[in-house]
Amino acid sequence: MNHHFSNVRSRTPASTSSTVSKLDALVIGAGFGGIYALYKLRGQGMSVKAIEKADGVGGTWHWNRYPGARCDVPSLEYSYSFSEDLQQEWNWTELHAGQAEIERYANHVVDRFDLRKDIYFDMEVTSAHYDAIANLWQVQTSKGQNIAATYLIMATGGYHTPIVPNLRGLDSFEGELYYSNQYPKTDIEYAAKTVGLIGTGSSGVQTAVALASEPVQHLYVFQRTAGYMVPAHNRPLSAEVLKRHKRNYAERRERARHSGYGVDVTSFPVGRGRTMNLSDEEFESRANRMWDFGGGTLQTAFPDFVTDARANKRISDWLNSKVRKAVNNPQLAEQLCAKGHYIGAKRIIIIDGFTDAMQQPNVSLVDVKASPIEEITPRGVRTADRFYELDMLILATGFDSATGSMLKVDVRGRSGVTLKEKWAKGHRTYLGIGVNGFPNMFMIAQAGSPGIRSHVMVSIEQHVDWISALLTHATKHRIHTIEPTARAEDAWTTHVADVAASTLLTADDTQHLGSNVPGKPRVVTSYLGGVGPYRTICDAVREHEYEGWKLSADQGTIKNSETWSGPGKKIRWEDRDEEIGKAAGFL
Repeated sequence: MNHHFSNVRSRTPASTSSTVSKLDALVIGAGFGGIYALYKLRGQGMSVKAIEKADGVGGTWHWNRYPGARCDVPSLEYSYSFSEDLQQEWNWTELHAGQAEIERYANHVVDRFDLRKDIYFDMEVTSAHYDAIANLWQVQTSKGQNIAATYLIMATGGYHTPIVPNLRGLDSFEGELYYSNQYPKTDIEYAAKTVGLIGTGSSGVQTAVALASEPVQHLYVFQRTAGYMVPAHNRPLSAEVLKRHKRNYAERRERARHSGYGVDVTSFPVGRGRTMNLSDEEFESRANRMWDFGGGTLQTAFPDFVTDARANKRISDWLNSKVRKAVNNPQLAEQLCAKGHYIGAKRIIIIDGFTDAMQQPNVSLVDVKASPIEEITPRGVRTADRFYELDMLILATGFDSATGSMLKVDVRGRSGVTLKEKWAKGHRTYLGIGVNGFPNMFMIAQAGSPGIRSHVMVSIEQHVDWISALLTHATKHRIHTIEPTARAEDAWTTHVADVAASTLLTADDTQHLGSNVPGKPRVVTSYLGGVGPYRTICDAVREHEYEGWKLSADQGTIKNSETWSGPGKKIRWEDRDEEIGKAAGFL
């Protein structure tokens, strides 16, 4: 039996200490959020450490090393902007970087800025309890350390905690069993093996394409729900492309910060006019330009696809027509066509080669919506209509996103209230950064912010910079306790829900609402008003003397607004990227 529910680790050097008395800040996680938080807070003179349960840095890109793992954001965008020297010296090799290259980049950053010495590896936080008398977070670790910190920075990641599917007999499987998001580092032999893969979200589709190129005896792909797909058109990056992009990196970054998704889309094809006003010829021409460009161009070619149900269906039908043209077997083509949800409600899959892979003679699609999985046996998978004998089973069954990793930690705020109790009916935050009842705790790219469903690197830098400025303000004014008010938290939670309700994305039971996790409260996970408008809101909160935050100093509470005054104007989906909205004729 060879089950891999966690990574097979090789030891890496790490700076550890058996005793730590008190820190200014403790960062939980050493993914891209934790790395930048450590760099930024250390740079402003704080005593700060990070705790990482893995043996290396990179977070998502450390754990998700499944075959074919690749970023769907262009690599020249998927990187830090805080150091001009860093972004000029690092040369990405592909338009969409693979896992190994992104992990190398994370390690390069950590070593370049000498951060590794301040990270405790192979260590988990077992509890983090707020001590109101001492005004400290008391943290215990899996290695028996007791760490006290004034500030607790949660960089636990929005996509880390896997969903363990409720499949009868899963533990009985005697073959090789792997989770896509906890894949081993060791080489795996696929030759002449019969492999089962459960799941066709982004991770599952990438895995399927990679495994189809391996000398497997047979690959069975178990699919419940097909996703909408667009091509990535991945390719090597030439020296000329790198040089041209880096020449005006600063301007590109600034446009990304004020965009909808957090990506500079000025080179993307922009369609003018609403989708349903286009003639068939105009629609076909625009759709083909989108397809030929590839990647995330749907957002600029058809900016109303998330607000207009008829436009959404027109685009969805067109995308499915591309599948039917690419797949020779009509039955297989229909199985690969997405149905039953709006495009955008589930993550759009940006992939090359999937339809070709699924037509190989040694690859079969198993429709588990038509014939559900009844049980996992020691030798394979039994569905309602047949048994599949397997040597290997890979689970690409998704994440408990947004809140899963936060709730795995025993976090307790005032009066011993746990975060799990606080969020029992659904998460509530202020700006996606703080939680009422949990003083001096800050979150990076977590629930209630755009970070879950946008370009996370932009959200990471914005959050860390904003938190850093707040802590600098606290030092200047001798503020010792920072906590969102209940009224501000209520106002923000309502705003997040209102923005989402103006789109089609709350109509389906998907990850946008946490509905992919059985029993999870149905609450909008991400702020959908756009990265740019969100940044404007956060800046306004700071300019209004941190309205909605209770700031307590030695001389008493600093008076400011108890609640959040609102976004300043009604935020629509089309407002997410003003430049694109104007070009498309929506603004």
